[in-house]
Amino acid sequence: MKEIMSEESESIQSNDDNAEEAENKTVYQQRLDRRQEQTVRPIIAYALLGSMALILILVVFLLPRMVNEDEASTTNQNLDEARVEQMQLDEAVLAQKPIAQALLSELLAKIDELELSGVQIWAQSEWKKINTIQDEGDTAYLNRSYDMAAASYRTAMQLLIDLEVAVPSILQQSLSQGQAAILQENKPLAISNFETALAIDGFNQLAKAGLDRALKLDKVIALSNQGKRLAEEREWIESIEAFQAALAIDSNWKPALE
Repeated sequence: MKEIMSEESESIQSNDDNAEEAENKTVYQQRLDRRQEQTVRPIIAYALLGSMALILILVVFLLPRMVNEDEASTTNQNLDEARVEQMQLDEAVLAQKPIAQALLSELLAKIDELELSGVQIWAQSEWKKINTIQDEGDTAYLNRSYDMAAASYRTAMQLLIDLEVAVPSILQQSLSQGQAAILQENKPLAISNFETALAIDGFNQLAKAGLDRALKLDKVIALSNQGKRLAEEREWIESIEAFQAALAIDSNWKPALE
């Protein structure tokens, strides 16, 4: 019993000591806590400022670099695609080279053929246009734009074909207009039409005869007019002689035949 009471007495004494020590430590602890708070607050502030500075550096310096790298990657990809497309285009253009060469060969042959028909005389504007288009094709060919060259040669060839198809009708038109010009006593127009007909067909007999008549038209007209004047003056013999002289030059001169 005494032992128990002794132990309780010691325990109470120990608790009292601990309580007193706790009260004493609380005073110091409060001071220490205040000092720690005063110390920790600047540290936290500096830490926050450092973190914000780091984030700012990442945003200002690293982020644009990452964006630029992405843009550079996209640009490189676009350039690669453009190169592939250009290579395909170059191959397609190069494939037109033999076609352009063949078209040019046919074009030159057709030009030589139509020149024998005097196309440069009776179709001057069309001929000039054809030459211009051919020159454009030649320039494109020298610049290795074979597709454009082929297109120009095709256009020029089509115009030449159109002129070739028109040759027979131009010949007949020139002969008809030449004959009409003689009857109208229009020497320059008659000569021009018969020369055109001969340029198309140098062996055409109607064109040769018509040109001969046109060249003599002034003399025939003069004699015919003389015969009419003498007839009005009732100089019948002299009038007949004048008409006969006109017919001797042009046996188909209708005013003299009438």
